[in-house]
Amino acid sequence: MNYSKTSKRDISYFNFEQFSKADSTNKESLAASGWTDNASWMLPQLTTLLGSKLLLVQGDSGYSATATLAKLKTTLATEGFTFSNGLEITGAKIMGIFNILNHSPRGEIFPKGWKQSSGEGMRYSTAVPLILSAFKECRDIGYDDWDWSDKNMHHLVDKDTLELSSVFRTFENPFMQDEILEFREIGRTIKSGASKDSKKAYHLTTTLNGIAHPLWKPLPRLLKLMVCQVWVYHPTIRHKFAITDPINLDNAAPPLVSTDLLDVPQAFNSDVGSSGSSGSSGSNLGSDNLWNLD
Repeated sequence: MNYSKTSKRDISYFNFEQFSKADSTNKESLAASGWTDNASWMLPQLTTLLGSKLLLVQGDSGYSATATLAKLKTTLATEGFTFSNGLEITGAKIMGIFNILNHSPRGEIFPKGWKQSSGEGMRYSTAVPLILSAFKECRDIGYDDWDWSDKNMHHLVDKDTLELSSVFRTFENPFMQDEILEFREIGRTIKSGASKDSKKAYHLTTTLNGIAHPLWKPLPRLLKLMVCQVWVYHPTIRHKFAITDPINLDNAAPPLVSTDLLDVPQAFNSDVGSSGSSGSSGSNLGSDNLWNLD
C-alpha cells in the first residue's frame, strides 16, 4: 500500500518491506511509494528510532558493524524489535529502512523543495552518514568511535561514504593551499554553454572538473569536494553531523579562506555547530543480504 500525504504521520505504517531488496530504491520507486511526499517528517523519525533503540556492540577497535548487526539479528529472532508504538519491526523492514537511508544519490530521498546546501536538507546531506548520525544525535557516539575497517560497514553507510572511508585517519594531503584554491576556482568554472567562464557559487559546486594534476584524479569523489571545501563541505554549511575532515571525523577542518565564513546560507533549525542532489547514480550496495554477514 502506498503512503499518501494524508496518512497518519507515523513511520510504523509505512511499507518499508518494499525496499528490502538491493537496488529497490530509486527515484521512481521512492516517489510511487509515497516516501518523497512524506520524507520531511519520516527522516527525523527514522534517525530517532535507530538512535534510541538499536543496541550497538563494541569491538577491539570501536563500535563494530559486524557485532552490532549480529546482535540485531539475534534480537529479531528472540526478543523482537518494535517501533515506539509497539508494532513489530521485521528483518525486511529493517533492510528497507537501511536501504533508504543508505541510498545514493542522497538527493533522491529528499522531499520536494529540500536542498542539501540550505535549510532542513543540510542535516541529511551527503556529508552525513545517516544511520551513524542517528547515534551521534541521540547518544553522542562520534564517527571516530566506529571501527571503519569492519568488513560489514557497508551495511551501515552509503557507497559514497564507504569509498571516502578508505582514507579516514590516513589521508596525507599532497597539495599546498595555493594549489587547492586554484583547483576549486578551475573546478567551479563553467566550461561551456551560455554561462561559459562564469563561476558557480562555492556551496552550489557539486563537481570539480578540469583539474589536470596527476594526484587529483585517483581521489574519492567526496574527498575532492571536501579538500576544496565546496558544496556541503563549505564552512557555512557543515555542522556537527557532517564529516568534513578525513582525519578528525568529528571536527571541522579550518576554513581555507576566512572570508568564506561571511557567505552564510539559510541554516536548518537544529543545533548547528562549527564542526560539522548530486552524487553518483545508483542505489547503495544493498542490504538484502544484511543477515548473511561476511
